Amino acid sequence: MKKANLSIEHIVIVIIAISVLGFALIFIQNEFSQTSEIVENEIKNRLFEETKNKIKLEFESKNIAITASPKLITAKQGEIKRIIIGLKNINNEETNFNISIDGEDWFKYNKQRTLKPDEISFIIAELNIPPNAIKQNYDFKLSANEYNEELFLTVK
Repeated sequence: MKKANLSIEHIVIVIIAISVLGFALIFIQNEFSQTSEIVENEIKNRLFEETKNKIKLEFESKNIAITASPKLITAKQGEIKRIIIGLKNINNEETNFNISIDGEDWFKYNKQRTLKPDEISFIIAELNIPPNAIKQNYDFKLSANEYNEELFLTVK
């Protein structure tokens, strides 16, 4: 029977190789996670810009002061949905707007913005759907002073 002839040099080389491989895997994992985070943020920024442009076009085509995107929202219980609110001062003077979203006891939203004539502002509102929300359709009223818009939520 032959004895395995492992010298200390061979054992040290194997340990160094395993260590280098481990560090390489950690480095690669970190690079991919940072890259995916950057890509995810870039996608969110592009979607936000596209939505802002869509809202601006809606303001140009209609004489409205407030709108939101999306207006038709579908969500699951416990989910968080973002709504982009567009506000335009269609008055001839600087105006302080009280922006609110009302509809259900579990969701209340209130903000204030002061806008100059023809100025447009964008607000991101997060709609937190409770885990115990009843699976049905909900109507929400988006308001800015005397201007209103309806939002519709379906909880599935």
